[in-house]
Amino acid sequence: MTGLNRRKFLKNTALGAGALYFFPLNASLDESRFIQAVPLQMNEGLRIFDPWLDENCKKVLPETSEKWNSTWIWYPGQKTAHVNSRRVAEAVSRCRHIGYPGNFCQPVYYAWFRKKLMVSANSGIRWTGPTGRISFLVDGVEGDITNRTDIVEPGMHLIEMKVDFSRSLPCIMVEGEGFSDPEGWEVSLDQKTWKKPEWEHVVDEPGILPDSKHEIVVEIPVNRVVSTENVVVSDKGFNFSHGGSLIADLWHDEIGCIAFNAEGEGKLSFFTGESLLEVKETDPDKLEQQPIPEIGIDQMPRNYILPERCARYIQIKSTGTCIISNLHFKANITPVNYKGGFSCNDIELNEIWAAGAATIHSCMHDFYLDGIKRDALSWADAIMAIPAADCVFFDKEIANNSIISQLLPINASLKDFGIGDYPPFIFLGFEHDFLVRGDLTLLQNYQENLFNILDVYMSLQDEKGFISGKNFKTWGFFPDWSMTPETGPERKGIPCYSQMLIMKSFEVGGSIAEKLNLTRKAKLYKNAASKMRKQIRETFWDGAVGAFLNGIDSDGKLDKRTTSYAQVWGILFDLVKPEEYNTVFGKVLDNPERNTQSYSLNQIYECLAYAKAGRTGSFLNRLKLVWGGMLNDGCSRFAEDIRPWQSPAEKLTLYGRPFANSLCHVWSGAAPVLALSKCVLGIYSTAAGFSECIIKPQLAELEWIKGSVPTPTGNITIELTKLKGGMLTLPDKVKANLSGIATVEGKAQIVGPGTFSIVVK
Repeated sequence: MTGLNRRKFLKNTALGAGALYFFPLNASLDESRFIQAVPLQMNEGLRIFDPWLDENCKKVLPETSEKWNSTWIWYPGQKTAHVNSRRVAEAVSRCRHIGYPGNFCQPVYYAWFRKKLMVSANSGIRWTGPTGRISFLVDGVEGDITNRTDIVEPGMHLIEMKVDFSRSLPCIMVEGEGFSDPEGWEVSLDQKTWKKPEWEHVVDEPGILPDSKHEIVVEIPVNRVVSTENVVVSDKGFNFSHGGSLIADLWHDEIGCIAFNAEGEGKLSFFTGESLLEVKETDPDKLEQQPIPEIGIDQMPRNYILPERCARYIQIKSTGTCIISNLHFKANITPVNYKGGFSCNDIELNEIWAAGAATIHSCMHDFYLDGIKRDALSWADAIMAIPAADCVFFDKEIANNSIISQLLPINASLKDFGIGDYPPFIFLGFEHDFLVRGDLTLLQNYQENLFNILDVYMSLQDEKGFISGKNFKTWGFFPDWSMTPETGPERKGIPCYSQMLIMKSFEVGGSIAEKLNLTRKAKLYKNAASKMRKQIRETFWDGAVGAFLNGIDSDGKLDKRTTSYAQVWGILFDLVKPEEYNTVFGKVLDNPERNTQSYSLNQIYECLAYAKAGRTGSFLNRLKLVWGGMLNDGCSRFAEDIRPWQSPAEKLTLYGRPFANSLCHVWSGAAPVLALSKCVLGIYSTAAGFSECIIKPQLAELEWIKGSVPTPTGNITIELTKLKGGMLTLPDKVKANLSGIATVEGKAQIVGPGTFSIVVK
């Protein structure tokens, strides 16, 4: 949570349930996090999908500790690398099937820091860091390495510090006049290349390292007892007889620990699952998480907290007679408020939005994790989810972590690539971040990583500028799980969609180079993109079919089949002309034959393509059929791979394993949130930090919409009915170009701050 202490946030924010929450529009981004949320009672009566908003769940606030008037600083990317390393270790210890292709930026355990400044009077200084050694030098003279305090005399001084033998992120917090400000500090890993450090005002407490977990416990009670055998349920708890068993439903699907009080005799066995079928399965070889060790209990009442697992359902079996009371789940929740919201006259869509936002929040653990049960890692899915998450939470820290976590090391080679077409999503992530936050720092810090990826791609191009999946020996290209051998495209061929993504990467890379005044690189990458744009259209567009073909197969032959991937990216990247939309949708995207294919990752971008083509209504129908179908099936989160036509047991399978399909997966929450908060509300940033945006709402068959999307200077809020018009509120420094709507005075361009009466044109 950039810009504040998460703990301080908890002390100053109160949340209720059953409403969407918006912050006062005159609050700055940092100030808004300290202000009481203002509920707009537009969703009363809906189910509460997020324990953060559930009044039946209890937040356990952490104790406060000493604070300094300073902040932690570290070498760019290293906090993310250390957190990612911890996350991988946690996943390996909990999950039974971990595969993580590709090589990402690795953690190091040393760093040098320096700052040159004028000191006007004797200045006291103190510093701290992780467990390890910290040396401190003033003008080249080393001070006491054990004391971690000093007096700096008046004059111009060069302060140098080194952290090594560290057991975690090499970082420092320095307090003193002129020293506390992170501006002016430099950091290096080799004392040759110096960079501005990264910092976040996540904590100002010297006892809490920036790479530690910044989550709180939310205690989730049992929502309902599903079944019992030889168990008596009473006000005091659950009375187990010999051979007793209990299945309980928490409703919320989260990562955390089962906790309870117990007394009696015998042994207890525990099983967790995201579905009833999964929690009933006791064979560990069929499950995705490591089994929870059996525990023995005695006559003395004791409190038990079990190892961390992902769970919605809990099964408990007892070999003896015992009493279990205060059974609950200690969920680990990232404390971030709902800043944006959505509501309309369709209650089902409102619930889909709420469940989608809750799914994203459940996956917020240092990063936007792809799913919380099977591996709980940061993949490209994390970057895909950021645009939706920013419509709700606008959390810079987790968004940046998610982008940085997918960067390849500097000077990466082909061997560092995992899935060949996942790096392009890094470029989409950087482009999005600049558009919504307007900060060049991220681009400046990671330009070497980005340009290196493009240089590797350039080295792989053929005479047309295309890249074959054969270059990526193990994985090739991979669009999403709805790809099958029957539909294609071939992973080791030259899929059209992947060439479009690489083309876009060159375009974004050229734009980044321009912003950084790197003229030669900008020209190089833009020329590469221009060549690919021409060749993609000439090679893969079939005018007779009216759609893009799959691409070229691994034997070098044209794959004349059509799938959704190339059509979606073709629309979003302006490779499909507006007059060609009808055939692209008629023959491919709206083709009924697609109804027997699974819904997966690309749905995030399909909703944007439908909106760009003015067909949001069609995608809303899909939301109700597919995502609404999951809610009708009793889900409280949204699944990784969605196959509505299958039996309940079949829907849980993936990779040939019975419960491998994650039922709380970030992309699947992101797709409906993006469709409603961005496509229906129609709010798109077109310049740095929302300094300029397009507002083009699409009500489709809806009678009215209300919603809010965060920006760096406040929220853009819109309320609109087809017949009566509505109101549009812009924060400071936002210029909006209106499309399909206008002010009552007929203006199509307005500038905030202000609230404007609008009508549908």
